[in-house]
Amino acid sequence: MFGFVILPFLMLLFSTLRRNKVLIFLSFLLLWLIAGLRDSSVGTDTFNYEFAFNSFSRGVDRNVEPFWKYLNLLVIKVFGSFQIFLLTAQVLILIPIYYVAKKLQLNMFLMLFFYISLYIFAYSLNITRQCVAISMSLLCLYNVSINQNKKAFGWSVVSILFHYSAAVTLLYLIVNKIPTKLPIQLIAMFATILIGVVIPGELFGYILSYAYEDYARVSDNVGAFEGNLYFLIILNSFYLFIYWVDGEKGTFFKAFFLFVLISNMLIRIPFGMRVITYFSVVQIIYFPHLIHNNRLSSKEVVFFVLVAYALAIYWMNFGFGGIFPYTFYFDR
Repeated sequence: MFGFVILPFLMLLFSTLRRNKVLIFLSFLLLWLIAGLRDSSVGTDTFNYEFAFNSFSRGVDRNVEPFWKYLNLLVIKVFGSFQIFLLTAQVLILIPIYYVAKKLQLNMFLMLFFYISLYIFAYSLNITRQCVAISMSLLCLYNVSINQNKKAFGWSVVSILFHYSAAVTLLYLIVNKIPTKLPIQLIAMFATILIGVVIPGELFGYILSYAYEDYARVSDNVGAFEGNLYFLIILNSFYLFIYWVDGEKGTFFKAFFLFVLISNMLIRIPFGMRVITYFSVVQIIYFPHLIHNNRLSSKEVVFFVLVAYALAIYWMNFGFGGIFPYTFYFDR
């Protein structure tokens, strides 16, 4: 557990150093091994992945998305080891993240700080299948940002074939059509909060449960009303700060606004966070860019606000998803 406490601070420390390819490679290796060599008891969904893998190994078919199924079958045929399967899945998660950060010329360790502190890395130890789809959706968003809409659509399809819930990422294809005028955005924020508060969480929950029926009951993971409401107040207030400091209001800004709207609507429902994460991932590439590209003369103000926000998210979610106690598979 202590390692997970210091990990974001370690990345933050390295972000102050000059770009070093060796350190970047070592960071990839570290995250890959932590996630890929975990025991099947780490993460609430990992046991289900192992059960499905063993079923495929015995020739028993499973009703899962085609690309996830083919990944299972490929690893079974070549290696036959579930641990190799987890390592392979982590490669599919990490490579798109590092690739997009490199293409955008971001501070790699600052990006990794947000990847860890916003709890997305920890989610990959739990909802691995979905995190593969989330990484593919990040490639979709990147291609939208450079006006490569056909490639963006292709990556969205790939993400859907890993996890059907990734169909929500098709919204990225129209993200640039989102208006940036503050009155319109305030109305949208108020309306989505109203939807999220008034419409019973159980109604949305039963709808989403079809995507997750193999993993948990519909009643799981429903947050307390007051806690969710306080979080939404903080999130929407934080967004107004972002609106104020961002002078560009480009694709990633609009994707972040979309994340806020989706959060407003889904934060109270079972499995809502699993859908929200498709949109929250934009923060890991948007925030490093915003720190150096904002309208304030004192860039440090934006840096400290974003870091404080990310660490608060990390603290609120710490341990969620059954990732503790963390053990390596060879410590069984």
